Amino acid sequence: MKRTRIAILMLFGCAAAFAIRAAAEREAAESEIRAARQQFVDAVNAGDLDAFMALVAEDAVFLVEGRPAIEGQALIRAIGEQVFRSGQGRRLEVEILRLEHSGRLAYEYSRYRRWPGGEGSGAAPVAGKYVDVWRRESDGAWRITVHAPSDDVRSGPANP
Repeated sequence: MKRTRIAILMLFGCAAAFAIRAAAEREAAESEIRAARQQFVDAVNAGDLDAFMALVAEDAVFLVEGRPAIEGQALIRAIGEQVFRSGQGRRLEVEILRLEHSGRLAYEYSRYRRWPGGEGSGAAPVAGKYVDVWRRESDGAWRITVHAPSDDVRSGPANP
């Protein structure tokens, strides 16, 4: 009987240790992804295409409204050069609403506001939401592998 109790206590101890370790790993991964998201926002706001691209996986896909899928770093960079050069979205704010992680993959659901032409351009901010899929790469860095933004529908009179 005593051995059974000891075995049960050991089993519970191992389960508790595993749960604590899993929670610590989850917190660490989520913290790393939040830091990577801030680097992404900082890169956009600074107009730093190289820093932006460092957070995009080689095989990434961007699913932007009204456009065919933008697949691969080369095409994302080419379009990014045009966007950064034009100043579109040069000011970006992000609020992470949900971040879930399991193993090497995570997804993020967030809201954003961006100012076409920059914050001082006089243009009204555009609000929207997105879902990003993050993947931990072989170098240990988290990179975006799927980016799916969607601007919110604007209310009010239609533009002519």
